[in-house]
Amino acid sequence: RSTVNQKTNESVIRECERGEETALKNYTKALEMNLPENLKTLLQTQYQSIRHTHGRIKAMEDKPVPAKSV
Repeated sequence: RSTVNQKTNESVIRECERGEETALKNYTKALEMNLPENLKTLLQTQYQSIRHTHGRIKAMEDKPVPAKSV
């Protein structure tokens, strides 16, 4: 059972990482656009937050979370 839970945890972490990478790519494209400065500032703040979250997810991938026993 713990093997199944561990695989599930790994799958969730990989999917979260994939989502964050997609968001980072989209924000990078948006930040390259000619946008009003206040919007660029907002996007940059959000981009930095996503980068931070992505780093935390990567750390979880490197150190898998133990599965909870039921």
